[in-house]
Amino acid sequence: VNFNLAPVMDVNSNPNNPVIGVRSYGDDPAQVARYGIAMAQGLMEGGVMCSLKHFPGHGDTAVDSHLGLPKVDKSLDALLACELMPFQAAIDAGVSAVMTTHILFSSLEPDGVPATMSRRIITDLLKNRMGFQGLVISDCMMMGAIAKFYGTVAGSVAAIRAGVDLVFVSHSPTLAAQSIAAIHEALTVGSISPEEFEASTNKIVACKQALPSPTLAFADVGCTAHREASARVTHDAITLVNDAPFALGKRPLFLGCYRFRPTMVSSPDDPSLSFPLTMQKLLGGDALTTPQNPSQEDITTALSAAAEHTSIVIGTYNGRQRTGQLALAQQAAALGIPVCAVALRNPYDLCDMPNHVRTIAAYDYDARTMPVIAAVLAGTFQPTGTLPVHLR
Repeated sequence: VNFNLAPVMDVNSNPNNPVIGVRSYGDDPAQVARYGIAMAQGLMEGGVMCSLKHFPGHGDTAVDSHLGLPKVDKSLDALLACELMPFQAAIDAGVSAVMTTHILFSSLEPDGVPATMSRRIITDLLKNRMGFQGLVISDCMMMGAIAKFYGTVAGSVAAIRAGVDLVFVSHSPTLAAQSIAAIHEALTVGSISPEEFEASTNKIVACKQALPSPTLAFADVGCTAHREASARVTHDAITLVNDAPFALGKRPLFLGCYRFRPTMVSSPDDPSLSFPLTMQKLLGGDALTTPQNPSQEDITTALSAAAEHTSIVIGTYNGRQRTGQLALAQQAAALGIPVCAVALRNPYDLCDMPNHVRTIAAYDYDARTMPVIAAVLAGTFQPTGTLPVHLR
């Protein structure tokens, strides 16, 4: 069995990006290219087809295309220097597929249609200018950027007309069937080129035939060796961002929310995992699980007994989208008690922390990450990770 996986080639240059964030390899195009190509090559060597995403780039947006229609107003030169650079490097390295994104790029497509539906972007830019001859795959056509503003069926026809080879309608057999019928009708009346459609079909068949036999049995996924490798990555990634003086003391107070689904593409809500309760179990002290976006009343309640504690540790989880978490940290920092803030997903949560607050980037709100964070807080492990983005 071969699966399609997608190395994220987006350069996350917007700290307020609600959907890319830690899915990106960073805010430096060369770094994104280097890591993305390495992932793509590893997948291909293992017999797994991979597609780069989200072309031409989803890193500099403040809107999630699952929910709305983002727009990027950068010039072509700016896009070539940042967003398009990792894609070009990976295309030159021989990656076989690219996934499109549902974003308006005003300098590339003056007619105001998203990249997936734009022939100027898919055919003229990706295929002709950038020289990509592989498989062009759409992101799901049921995402809000398409479904709300253009319609899944009409968008699917437009994507094929733009030069997309393989259109995804991921969640509705009914909409998929309607899209197939509409594409067939467009072929019949000639609004989709039969020659291009046949070329796309041949390309899909050729891609399937070119895939080698997988070197890994599906049953081996998640084996002991994989779990050990994942644990090493988690251990090595933890980053001490601001090494301000800090000690837990005998009675720390741990604060933070349960793990929840921060974007449409991340893990579902999981109220069984609480950062403060897990830290309390591992390190002692007291714990209070706060709401996802604490109100001032919630903050006052959480900090009401702070004077009885030797330190405060706050776990944030996409705090730039739920700013009550950052307000909690700021007000805790004003109490004169040692404070440590741990960013459990996007490190951008740490941008505006006072200088006397110790800050740690953990990147992943997961049970595997908790013991490593606890070791850092206890002073038994010195983190060696480096930030993939600039905090500003």
